[in-house]
Amino acid sequence: MRDTAINQYYIDYIDEDLSYLLGLIVARGTIEYMNGVIEIVFPYRYLEIDNVSVWPSIVSSIATRIERRLQELGFETELQASKESRNIILKLSTKPSSIIMRVLKMHLMGRTNYREFTVPRIILELAEKKEKGYFNIVTEFLRGYCDVAAHIRKSNADPKKFHRVYVDVLFSNWRLPVQLCKLFRSLDVRPHTITWGHPNLRDPKALKGPSFWKKEHQIKIYAHDFLKIGFTIIHKQQLLKEYARENENRLHSGEKPYFKPVSYTHLTLPTN
Repeated sequence: MRDTAINQYYIDYIDEDLSYLLGLIVARGTIEYMNGVIEIVFPYRYLEIDNVSVWPSIVSSIATRIERRLQELGFETELQASKESRNIILKLSTKPSSIIMRVLKMHLMGRTNYREFTVPRIILELAEKKEKGYFNIVTEFLRGYCDVAAHIRKSNADPKKFHRVYVDVLFSNWRLPVQLCKLFRSLDVRPHTITWGHPNLRDPKALKGPSFWKKEHQIKIYAHDFLKIGFTIIHKQQLLKEYARENENRLHSGEKPYFKPVSYTHLTLPTN
């Protein structure tokens, strides 16, 4: 039986901005609590996706939409962007003794990097409450996560060519995919499937090399469903709206996506 007093204590230390930051950190963040430093890596693979230029959009989005939002939480920020490295790093710094660092340490249970982070307890519990007043906090966590670790392009389509968003979870983290699916479903956003980064699923006969199967776990969600979450990153949001509209037009004409609902009711919610 959960301790409701502790739950209320956690609720007092969460809001939409902090939830968004937690999403960024859980996706691709590392924390040095003793130094008061957080680094969030925004990876990208291509300079252009489906005829949309990625580089100017992602740098501008981080600088004008994300960096400024985090500065309002009391962080000093530094943005490092390099086409050659194919990574954009947002560095946040504050006093190690600051309240924001203490609160982050509490929510993340003292863990320090994205290979071991799980969804914070308070986010999971707010999702379970099913109360509309908490939906924005859950949504902001997912949006922060997906601004970093989700992508959309034509090649993500299902076998019937309905467009999907892929939400990546790095290979070493096996708890996070099911936790994220729980959050999506709490907002009535239906994951199409989870593709696990496992040799029996990715390359069971080892025909593509010894390391081919070591890819991300991927949660796949149809674009028209993902609109409830959306992106802060400009080019991702533009593609999402375009592809969601194409999906919806096909749905209205009577076409059906390649959708096989998966029930998570039999799964035990992973603990932190």
